[in-house]
Amino acid sequence: MTIRDAGENSTTAHWLAETFSLGRALDLKRVARGAMGEVCQLITTSGRYAAKRYYWPDGLPHAEFSEVFAERCRGLGVPVPEVHRDRSGALLVQAKGGAWWQLADWVSGSKPVAGDADSARWLVRQTARIHSIGQRPDWDAHLDPFYASCAVDWSALAARARCAGADWAGQLTERVEEFTQLGAWASSVPVGELRISHNDLTLDNVLVSGGSRWLIDWDNVGPQDPIRELGVQLAAVLSDPDLVRDLVRIYCAAGGAEFRWSEGIFASAFVIRLNYLAVQIETLLDAAQLEHHDFARTQVVPLLRDVPSMSGLDEQLAAVELP
Repeated sequence: MTIRDAGENSTTAHWLAETFSLGRALDLKRVARGAMGEVCQLITTSGRYAAKRYYWPDGLPHAEFSEVFAERCRGLGVPVPEVHRDRSGALLVQAKGGAWWQLADWVSGSKPVAGDADSARWLVRQTARIHSIGQRPDWDAHLDPFYASCAVDWSALAARARCAGADWAGQLTERVEEFTQLGAWASSVPVGELRISHNDLTLDNVLVSGGSRWLIDWDNVGPQDPIRELGVQLAAVLSDPDLVRDLVRIYCAAGGAEFRWSEGIFASAFVIRLNYLAVQIETLLDAAQLEHHDFARTQVVPLLRDVPSMSGLDEQLAAVELP
């Protein structure tokens, strides 16, 4: 969408520019979308900005908390784009149509390509810096169920997919037993001590810009088990035992949390994948969420293929021999 389009998009661009005191709006176009919202590039007479529109009706209620933590991370050298406040000092603003928006500096860059080991090393170094803060929640915190347990009835979900005639229903049906077993195991692993963290430290949230890298998407800041969060990154490269060993070494040397190597490190990695897969399948089976179907379709088939079985996970772990 661009400012040259008539109607709502043009109105939104001018409203954002005025609300954040950024001069005159010149262009507004969508450049990316994720599970929580879409990112647009806003160009005004004062510069370029990343404008995020949230799909949630309440936007991002903990935006101030997230920004305070992100600022602590900036202080440790973690490259985080600066956010902008409106004229009243608010981080989030609500359009007349009801959507919530947040603005940050624009970073010209791209996501790392598959197999980018240098970016994986960079990310685990930033992860160690973030974990070194060791900020304990000052409330009776629990790990969000999305990261801690998977209660999906895969058999029932597969039956609904078959009923709907989904072209991937057969793949899901074939994996029902494996997903059930993997989910039961991952859900049984005890959660360690919680610390405040980013909660989405994956290469999808890294931007490579020339010789620099940036860590983006601080929407999920909250309580997390640091070792499980490390496990999410290690799980993404388990097929490369040498890289896994390298990442563990870098994490420890950079001041990350202490841990003992075990398969339990990977519990959240697979709980997240299974829960995320279930959410995207539910989206595709819900006619009321038609606007999100295209995105969900791009997520479901790769996950059906790539989530390992328990036996596959055991084989990969056996190949990683840590000292």
